[in-house]
Amino acid sequence: MKLSSALKSEHITLRLKGSTKVAAIQELLDLLERSGSITNKKQLLAEILEREEVATTGIGKGIGIPHAKSSAFSGVTCALGLAGEGIDFASVDGEPVRIIFLIVASKNMNAQYLSLLANTSRLMQCDDLRNALLQAKDTKQVLDVIMQKENE
Repeated sequence: MKLSSALKSEHITLRLKGSTKVAAIQELLDLLERSGSITNKKQLLAEILEREEVATTGIGKGIGIPHAKSSAFSGVTCALGLAGEGIDFASVDGEPVRIIFLIVASKNMNAQYLSLLANTSRLMQCDDLRNALLQAKDTKQVLDVIMQKENE
């Protein structure tokens, strides 16, 4: 599943306000809730934080991909937040996270969920894409650079 098919403009914030992992995840869930994509934010937050306890989703190079499968949600969706100062995610490389993708899927969408996780992780290994995201002026530019990279 392509990242561009799961990420909507209204699910993107260029300036996360939270300075902790939990605050950032809550803020991204707020975006999904405001757009009507999710209805049970409290349960999703608990499931995402439970997944975080298993192993960090800070994959290195300033990227965090918190995620969970849930019975409180139907489908697959994603939110993106940029944290200029960086947030401690207990990343594998010890570096703060500046780009956070929150991925949520229903329990019966395992193939799409895993595909989206893998594709997002692969895309974010590209230095020029990470830099372009951090320098984006608006959500349209964010989506454009992601789609451009996916189509290379």
